Amino acid sequence: MKLVKIITVLLLILLIIFGISNYAYAGESSDPVGEIMNDAESFLHKDQTVVFNNMDSFSDIIYTVLFSIGLVIAVIVGIVLGIQYMYSSAEEKAKSKENLFVYVIGCAVLFGAFGIWKIAIEIFNNM
Repeated sequence: MKLVKIITVLLLILLIIFGISNYAYAGESSDPVGEIMNDAESFLHKDQTVVFNNMDSFSDIIYTVLFSIGLVIAVIVGIVLGIQYMYSSAEEKAKSKENLFVYVIGCAVLFGAFGIWKIAIEIFNNM
């Protein structure tokens, strides 16, 4: 139960850290409303084709954030399992080995999924 509380607190801290952004996307225009209207007019008179550059950068951002969170969680769980294994009795060590097996499979699924995602994005970008 204590382990669940520790992991929950660490996840909340990570979410807060990743949620705080130091980027500002606001322009320093003297007439922001006029600039928005001009952009809207130019969009309406532009050729109506879809550009996927924004989707590519959005996918990279999502990939980086999710992969970082998954990696941090995997490292933290690995450290907790290692400490648990070191300070446990013989019966608890058997249980820790079972948990370690599940941990290794989870890491393989995590890194495999992100590898497949990255390969799929690269293939679709080259099409």
